[in-house]
Amino acid sequence: MLENNNFDEVVLKRHTTREFDPEITISKGELLQMITYATKAPSALNMQPTRFVVAQSNAAKEKIAAVAGTNAPEILSASAVVLIGGETDLGPFEEDLFKRAEAAGLLTDRAIEHQKPMIENLVATFKENQQALREFIIQNSSLAAMSFMLAARAYGYETGAMTGFDHEKIIPALDLDPNHFLPTLLIAVGKPKSAPDSLYRIPASKITVFK
Repeated sequence: MLENNNFDEVVLKRHTTREFDPEITISKGELLQMITYATKAPSALNMQPTRFVVAQSNAAKEKIAAVAGTNAPEILSASAVVLIGGETDLGPFEEDLFKRAEAAGLLTDRAIEHQKPMIENLVATFKENQQALREFIIQNSSLAAMSFMLAARAYGYETGAMTGFDHEKIIPALDLDPNHFLPTLLIAVGKPKSAPDSLYRIPASKITVFK
């Protein structure tokens, strides 16, 4: 249930949690609501490559922990762990996306005339340039990840984002298809066992240049 819609509270009091209360559970419905917010994050050309894999069971969390090194305690205590990544075979998916948009009455002339040719060119580029595809997925899924973490805060939970895991071994560990999924990061979510530490942040005036 949405608990907090105060923007300052959600953003300014967000802190990374490293140990969660293992007795707390989060329903599938609530997780889907948080992911729905994440899907509203910006997506280049509205291509929406981001995918979410949610581990709720102890067995699934143990599989992730086994390939996550020192992040294992955080993963095992969390109510859920969300693996965020992206679809790597975008051609067929984008065709289906346009069909869905058309069926929903949301396929605009601009999308047909402007976006569709650009998407087709981009997909062709990705087939020849895997690094470009990787960067595209990282950029898009990272925006969705931040939106998910803020949504979790609004629902009364805290999160811990992690890139410290074996990105290759996690694919077979969770029975994912390496031809259709590129992992980006893990997000543990739940109720903190104790108050998270507040860390120093550099003032915006020190890291901003105006031209």
